[in-house]
This record gives sequence, C-alpha cells and structure tokens, in this order.
Amino acid sequence: MKLLAEFIYWVKWQISCFKTYVFMGDFRKKHISISREGYQLKLTVKNHHPFIREKQRLIKKYLKTHTEEESIRFALKEAIDGCTCVDFTKDNKSVHFWLTRGNLDFFLTHGLLSEFKPYRKYHYSVIGLLAEFDFVKDTFGSSVLPSIFSAPRHYIYKIEDHLVYKKITGYFHKRVDQATEFTMKLFKEVYKVKKGKLKVEVG
Repeated sequence: MKLLAEFIYWVKWQISCFKTYVFMGDFRKKHISISREGYQLKLTVKNHHPFIREKQRLIKKYLKTHTEEESIRFALKEAIDGCTCVDFTKDNKSVHFWLTRGNLDFFLTHGLLSEFKPYRKYHYSVIGLLAEFDFVKDTFGSSVLPSIFSAPRHYIYKIEDHLVYKKITGYFHKRVDQATEFTMKLFKEVYKVKKGKLKVEVG
C-alpha cells in the first residue's frame, strides 16, 4: 500500500509539473547559451532567477534612454527570450503578459475579489480593443462552416468565467509589434493614463 501511495503521489506531481510547464512556463528551467572566445566555444548554464535579474537590469537601463513605445517593444523581445511573464505598470494600472514557451499571452483578470475589482469596468473596452486588432473570440475557431467564417488561427482571445472572477486572454504569439501597439493603446485609450512613469517587471 505504501508503494502504491508513493506511486500515486509521483503521478500527481508529474501531472502538476506538466501543467505548470504547459500553461505557465517552467519556473525552474535552466538557460543555456553558447558564446565564442577565440577558437573555443563556451557553454554557459544559468538558473532562472539570476537570468531574470540580468534581464531586469538590462530593461531598466534601456528605459532611461528610450521612449515608452521603444521600451515596451524592447522588454517584450527580451521577455520572449526565456522569461515567464512581463508586467507593464503606469499610474497604478497594469498590463500583463504570460510567456508560454516564448508566446505572448495578454491577460486581464477582474471580479469580486478586492485585487480584481479595479479592472471590472474595463471588460468590454478591452474586448473592443482586441477587436480593433482583428481578434475574435475563440469559440468561432472550431467552426464547421467554411473557413471564410472561421477565426484566423493566430488572432483569437478567450474569456474564462469563474465563480468570483473573469479572465480575458489574448494570444499574440510572437507578434511583438502588435503587442507593443496594443499595450500603448490600452494605457492611453482604455485606462486613460495621461501621466506617470512606465515600470517594467519580468519574471
């Protein structure tokens, strides 16, 4: 019985790790890089946290000498290269992206819980902004109708309706320029942010 219990625990743990990797990226992954020093190749292996600290320093330095749009684009490109998330904050309003195996997944969560309440009023505005970028709800993606009526495969969003919160996810894949323009418009046209310093955090 003890061996059976241990086996069941191991299976559950493996499933949990797999789900974490698939849906949120792997927070424990190693980062491998190859560089050339003279006639020799150098292999470098870094843990995730030192890798992120280095990315954060690089982005922070870039922010000091470039425009907001340039900084957002730069941060997204850097985030794709190994990060699990990137958050842009300005005047207490935030724009969040998960990095799922290098793909940019914008998400907005709102609901009854106190930390989600400030974003409830933006639900339809965010959907409208996604539509402006030719995103359609993913329920059309599996349509049996001719392809002319089906959603473009890489321009979809979905809405998850949970008990105490809702979540909008827009799949930008690796379209950094589109994600940059979307982020700029979200701050300016939806959040109505007119001042404040842009802050960037990667994870």
